[in-house]
Amino acid sequence: MGFLKKIISNLLKPPRTEAFPFAPPQTPASYRGKVVVTAEKCVGCSTCARVCVSSAIDLVEEKDGIALTIWHSKCTFCGLCAYYCPTDAMTVTNEWDLSHRNEQKFAIADTIVAKYQVCVDCGEALMVPHGGVISSSIIGHERLNQKDAPRCNKCRRVQKARQIAGVRI
Repeated sequence: MGFLKKIISNLLKPPRTEAFPFAPPQTPASYRGKVVVTAEKCVGCSTCARVCVSSAIDLVEEKDGIALTIWHSKCTFCGLCAYYCPTDAMTVTNEWDLSHRNEQKFAIADTIVAKYQVCVDCGEALMVPHGGVISSSIIGHERLNQKDAPRCNKCRRVQKARQIAGVRI
């Protein structure tokens, strides 16, 4: 008779699972899902591609910047790219439903172009330094004065020589 009471009590309880096909799924705010890149913040330093465990991030050098492509079909949603991004250009959303047909696996990608910064003195395109250390003079997006503006190596040496010689810039 105890099992009959258990069956009746289970029938009166609300369901514990979600009604997914009939209602949108409830995703927790802390759930790691699709990675989104803000092109204005990205400097193309390649840190994200180096820490990606599944090689889902490709970087290709172009004439006006570095094209960054995220292949969502390869992404494992680990969040390392967003964690190690020095400019906070990469963020992890909680959008997890990226299901697609197998023939569309090469179409499930996002591409942005990180524009090169330009030297304020000569106009030469600046490459982001590779090797783990990224200087704040190249990353800095808010310039307070002309002294902190991005410069190429040649113009930086000229500026330093003027400072040593006492010439006001």
